[in-house]
Amino acid sequence: MTSGPRPRTVSVTEGLRNASDEQILGAVEVANIWALWATLLQVSDDPAIPDMESGGAGLTAASDRVAPPAPESLEDHALLRKRAVEWLQGLRDGAVGAPHPPTDEEFGAVARLVFGRPDLSNDEVAYWREESGVDELPRALPLEAAIKGAESFHVLVIGAGMNGISAGVYLKAAGIPFTIVDKNDGVGGTWHENVYPGIRVDVASRAYCFTYEPDYPWQHHFAVGKELHDYLDFVVDKYGIREHIRFGAEVESATWDEDAKSWAVTVSTGDGSETLEANLIISAVGLLNRPNPAPLPGLEAFGGKVMHTAEWDSSYDVSGKRVALIGTGSSGVQLAGPLSELCSRLYVFQRAGAWIANVPNYVDRIDATEQWLLGNVPYYVNWVRVMQMYAVGDTRTPIMDIDPDWDDPNSVNLMNHALRESLMAYIHDKLADRPDLLNVCVPAYPPLAKRLPKDNGWYDAIKKDHVSLVTSGIECVTGDGIRTVDGEEHPCDLIVLATGFHANRLLWPMKIVGRDGATLDETWSSDGPRAYLGMAIPDFPNLFCLYGPNTNGKSGSPISWGEMQVRYVAGLIQKLLESGNRSAEIKQSVYEEFNARLDERSKNLIFMDPRQSSYYRNEFNRSATNGCWLNKEYWVWTRTPDMTEFVVD
Repeated sequence: MTSGPRPRTVSVTEGLRNASDEQILGAVEVANIWALWATLLQVSDDPAIPDMESGGAGLTAASDRVAPPAPESLEDHALLRKRAVEWLQGLRDGAVGAPHPPTDEEFGAVARLVFGRPDLSNDEVAYWREESGVDELPRALPLEAAIKGAESFHVLVIGAGMNGISAGVYLKAAGIPFTIVDKNDGVGGTWHENVYPGIRVDVASRAYCFTYEPDYPWQHHFAVGKELHDYLDFVVDKYGIREHIRFGAEVESATWDEDAKSWAVTVSTGDGSETLEANLIISAVGLLNRPNPAPLPGLEAFGGKVMHTAEWDSSYDVSGKRVALIGTGSSGVQLAGPLSELCSRLYVFQRAGAWIANVPNYVDRIDATEQWLLGNVPYYVNWVRVMQMYAVGDTRTPIMDIDPDWDDPNSVNLMNHALRESLMAYIHDKLADRPDLLNVCVPAYPPLAKRLPKDNGWYDAIKKDHVSLVTSGIECVTGDGIRTVDGEEHPCDLIVLATGFHANRLLWPMKIVGRDGATLDETWSSDGPRAYLGMAIPDFPNLFCLYGPNTNGKSGSPISWGEMQVRYVAGLIQKLLESGNRSAEIKQSVYEEFNARLDERSKNLIFMDPRQSSYYRNEFNRSATNGCWLNKEYWVWTRTPDMTEFVVD
């Protein structure tokens, strides 16, 4: 067998063949100028296009995102659009052939121009090529033949969320046998479980998708929950992964057998429990999969309905109900607006104000003209994805670094100050007529010290006559509502717990027993979960985590990082088997050195600010979830495993 990344060929679509001059002109007129420039640089030999002067890089209208430099001259814009129209007409009429996939050299030349980075390294070019999705399975192992011994080496993947799906796709491409188990009855993980009104992704759709499936016809700029779930169903069926998944199978424990060099994994099913054997385990359970209900006194005596946002009961009719929404983190902020449109009375219980970003197209559908561009202009969709990944990439990371010489207590550096000013202006704009709300909505912590939700109706909701923002602490839950410490009663029919997840209890409640009886609970008891590269832990051979400790990166996407991690694990399996070995355990010294560097780099990151309280910091006052590494660093480290860092047997 041969496998690995292959250039994705493009052809002239029916949509382009049937397009009128007016349709082409109209589409090109609204095309994103940066993505259009990049596309033409790739496919055109017009010498004027590479010579265009670019600028304008920096914070976007969304304030916490970064835009790449683009041609600034209106004359250049006009020339780009003119050349694009001519090219598309030529493709339509057969006067121009379909463009060939870019070579590495061609892609690098374009990337260095459009990023304004003539010094862009070959590694960075290779990273961006993968992110663009111009190749099929861009992070697959390059194999000339089947991996020797793979047929008798079985991998168990825990979780059929996004990273579990990627594990299946890339393991299958490498010819490595695997089974995915998931406690739910469908794919998606947290996106299967969370179905509350208004749920949607807070990262642009084309940045929150797989590199190997970049051109899905998203209907929204930021996918709603069902749309993302449909995408995941599409992927598992297209790549033949569903037949490898066992739904309704929840892992209770896993115990390493040193003699057999395998794991004995106990799973509970609807028919009881059974033990599965696996040579290697990939945990793809993620961070946000175990709800953390609030410990509210008297909750058990409440006579109405109670549900956590991750356990939403869609059969319950909220219409006309009196609702208490507890929590104003990302889920609570996202839910408040849609909930206010359904219920007759809404009490929003807020412990502290939250920064909320204004993203102009956050709730908008992608219009028909843009859909035509994405579906019919060769490679345009790939450069749109690159642009969206750039927006959350390494270039924006300085906004999260604490500048020791910065003297503004409300921000941590100049870039962070600009973000705060933008967010403050938005608050004043939305709440100019409600100074009572303004006073309680401004957070005490600098922006990005915790997650930054996007506004999908939050400020409009809390201004409504039937909505109250309650900032007094909760004393107890009564039989018919909630009493706050100021003695006020808040009668309700439904209590919604938007109280987050046990994000710092990775792999919990599974009991994982490694070499010589070591348990993960004991290993992580001193200061929370840790792992080498977020994946490997000493005393736990052949166990690897996806989206594990400290891989909520400063930049990039956990979906992209998950693909990098799967390539690393698949590469390790290849090297392990081809060397005649069956187990690999990260060396203690390598693990400790990595975590020492992690701790040192994390000291001056914004999420360590003591004024914020979230899962970003655990009970030991360190972060077990967030990372300090750049995309380009992590990509290099995970491109291929260094087997000298492991004890192999």
